[in-house]
Amino acid sequence: MVSLFKELNVDVVTRWRQAYDLLVQSNDWQSDAELRKLPSLDILLAFEDYSRVREREYEEQMRRAQVEKTRKERKAREAFKALLHDLVKEGTIKARTKWKEVYPIFKQDERYLDMLGNPGSNPLELFWDTVDILDQELDGKIVIVEDAIKRVNANRIGAGDTKDVDMEDEPDDKGKDRMDVSEPPFVVLPETTWEAFAAVINPSVDNSLKALRDEEMKLVFKTVCSI
Repeated sequence: MVSLFKELNVDVVTRWRQAYDLLVQSNDWQSDAELRKLPSLDILLAFEDYSRVREREYEEQMRRAQVEKTRKERKAREAFKALLHDLVKEGTIKARTKWKEVYPIFKQDERYLDMLGNPGSNPLELFWDTVDILDQELDGKIVIVEDAIKRVNANRIGAGDTKDVDMEDEPDDKGKDRMDVSEPPFVVLPETTWEAFAAVINPSVDNSLKALRDEEMKLVFKTVCSI
């Protein structure tokens, strides 16, 4: 009876009445008198046993399919993250980079296409996660540069010397007075040139800048000038 249910393609969604109708309409049932003598209760018990086995098989198939689906989705995320990492490494993705600036680069890449429609983080979210880390790193470098500028300006004010100036408009005075002379504070403006910026902000002026590479300094300069 169990073998016959299997031949009739009875599965986990087949109800007892459907299975019974398939059974009595089958050639095996019609041609086997001994089979037709089986009590309905025995047939029902055989159907329940068969159904339990098929349910366990179905659940195992679904579990394996879910495991494989999860593995495939994880591999897709890891591949796209590796793509983003490569773009960061080559300098295509930097702090403040916009999605529209890099999307044309990978829009046909399988590592991007394999991500589409998957649950969890989508490509745009992974991109912004990457840029957010770079933004935070850039903000830290901007703080270093701004602190260096403050120290440079403080040194300029403190180093201001004095010189004698004749007070010709006041002949009755002692004839001479003292006037402070110091460099004006350095301020980064939209029109500030890189040369002017680099002349003030460089490792020889402030040791805290030694850890910053030239390209990092240029990105800080570009960002500060645009604020």
